[in-house]
Amino acid sequence: MKHWIMAGFVCAAAVAWGQSEVRVYSAELSAPFGAVAGKVVVHETMLTFVDSEKPEASFTVDKSNVQSITRVGDGLVVQLKKPVKDRVGESNRLSLRLAVPSESTAVEQWLQQGVAAAPAKAGEVKAESRWSFPARRNKLLGGTDGTLVVTAERLIFESLDKAEDTRRWDLKEIKELKRKNPYEVEIIPFTGEKYELKLSGSGMETEQFRELVDRITRARSARP
Repeated sequence: MKHWIMAGFVCAAAVAWGQSEVRVYSAELSAPFGAVAGKVVVHETMLTFVDSEKPEASFTVDKSNVQSITRVGDGLVVQLKKPVKDRVGESNRLSLRLAVPSESTAVEQWLQQGVAAAPAKAGEVKAESRWSFPARRNKLLGGTDGTLVVTAERLIFESLDKAEDTRRWDLKEIKELKRKNPYEVEIIPFTGEKYELKLSGSGMETEQFRELVDRITRARSARP
């Protein structure tokens, strides 16, 4: 029955989108409890993730809703302007891993079109700073690849391959943040283990680090 429902979602999307080209890829969506298997359906103006196990938890993303894309190995981390709802709840971040690495490039290019087509409007208020960095957590026994995400109120390390390594800290829960250089940071919370991360890409700039430390300090001063 689930397969019939899932096929219905894909077919309905194709009908709704008319005669334009529709591409379907096997993919996994990262979740706190592991990976959610499904299909990514790409059309000219929107992308749909069809949840294989719970089709009712499927969702659609308009291309104009894409704020940024980060490539992490064969995975894609997509930051959205407005949240979508999946089986876990509402989120404005999606971590996708396609079954065929070359297909990740095709989806990434489609997503980039949404970013390029959405210039800031005159007089628009700048959104609260949100950054994401491809990162690797090194441990004595192996490590894990993922993304370090900075939001207005939290630091998040989202592992792409080990769900148990995913962590979320409110800024007020962080005792100290260290930055040895743009590519090495250490998160020391008041409770729980510290996280030593190696960043890739352009790393964390000095200005970003200083702003983040200032926000952590302000949040920490409000601790009871």
